[in-house]
Amino acid sequence: MRKTMALTLTVISISVVNFAVIILIAWMYTRLPLHSVIILAAVLATMLAVVSLKLTVPIRMFFEGVFYGQTYLPRQDLLNFAARMGNILNLSQFASALLLILTKAIRVSHCVLLLEDSAGSGFTTRFQCPKAPGDAVNNVHLKPNSPIVVLLHRESRPLSVRQLNNAQKPEAIEPTESSMLANLVFLFPIKSHGKLIAILGLGKKQSNKVYSKDDLAVVQKTADQAGVMLENAVLYEELVRRATSLQNQKDKTDQY
Repeated sequence: MRKTMALTLTVISISVVNFAVIILIAWMYTRLPLHSVIILAAVLATMLAVVSLKLTVPIRMFFEGVFYGQTYLPRQDLLNFAARMGNILNLSQFASALLLILTKAIRVSHCVLLLEDSAGSGFTTRFQCPKAPGDAVNNVHLKPNSPIVVLLHRESRPLSVRQLNNAQKPEAIEPTESSMLANLVFLFPIKSHGKLIAILGLGKKQSNKVYSKDDLAVVQKTADQAGVMLENAVLYEELVRRATSLQNQKDKTDQY
C-alpha cells in the first residue's frame, strides 16, 4: 500500500511539472513565430523527458522514506541482502546478519531461525534475534512429519500461526507445537532447489500493529533469496565440523 502511494505521488509530482511546461509552451506560442515554438517545444520535451527520468527514483525514494520513516534504510538493506551477503559462508555470521536486519526493517519484537538438525529429527531453533537465553521460543522443535513442516514444504508463502491454531483440518497443529509457537506470529519457508532447508519465525511487531502485505512480501522475498546462500553456509559448517573431527582423531592417534 505504502509503495503504491509513493509511486502515485511520484507520478503526480512529475505530471504537475509536465503540465507546467505545457502551459509555458502554450503561453509562448502566442508571442513567438511558429517555427520557434516548434523548436522550443522539441527542446523542452527532450529536456523534460531526461529530467523526469532522472528525478523518478529520487522522488520515489523521498516519498517512501516519508511513509516508512526509520525503517526505510533497513528495508533497503533487506532488499539488497543477497548482494551484500552472497559471499559469506560462516553460518553464524550469515544467520545473525539476516535476523538482525529483519528485526530492524520490519520492527519485530524477535525472530528465530529453525534449521534441520544433523540427526534428521526435525527443525530446531538455532538462532534468535535479539538473543534471549531461556526464552520459550528457543525450545521450538518441529518433527519432519509435523503438519507445519509439510505445509511449509508444500507452500511458498508465509503461514499464520493463529490461523494454524484455529484450523479445523488435518493441517491443524498439535497442542505441543502450539505451545512452542506461542510467541511467534508468522512462519516463512526458506527453500533451496525446492527443498525446505529452514524455517523463519517472526514474533509480534514492536508497535503491536498487524503485518501488512508489504511486510510479508518483503520478508518472503528475502527468505527466497537467502535459500541457496543459507544451504551453502550449512554445508560449509558441516564440512568444517567433519574436518575438525578428523583432525582431532588424527591427533589422538599420533599421540599413541
